[in-house]
Amino acid sequence: MSGQIKLLPNYFKKIGLSLLIITIFLAVILKLFHPDDLFNKQIMGTLTVDFLIIICCMIIFSRDKIEDEMTVLVRLKEFAGTFAMMVATLITRNIIDIATGENPKNYSATQLIFFMCSLHLTFHYVNLWKNKKQNNDKE
Repeated sequence: MSGQIKLLPNYFKKIGLSLLIITIFLAVILKLFHPDDLFNKQIMGTLTVDFLIIICCMIIFSRDKIEDEMTVLVRLKEFAGTFAMMVATLITRNIIDIATGENPKNYSATQLIFFMCSLHLTFHYVNLWKNKKQNNDKE
């Protein structure tokens, strides 16, 4: 078994980002025109979130331009950080709900996965920005 992670080609990031922009644009248009008679709001919301999850996974599991041991290590740290942040967020939300006298909420798998994907992409692009900033400061 190879120690290498199988990832999608780099151009999937560009495809994913363009699909992300198109999906958000279409969701805003549908929201503005209130097509209540054409579509069920709940079905459209579910389909939009599911499509956003697929797009985020496409971006997350695509290669960087330069893929070496360091980027694999950074990717692993991002996954671990995302998981730890999700667990901390859910526990904190439940504690706040109990402290305020509300019943703790049960979150759906779709909500959790969407939040994890969003959090992972945020960590990834913040790390890229930090690395570029450090490289520019060294020069």
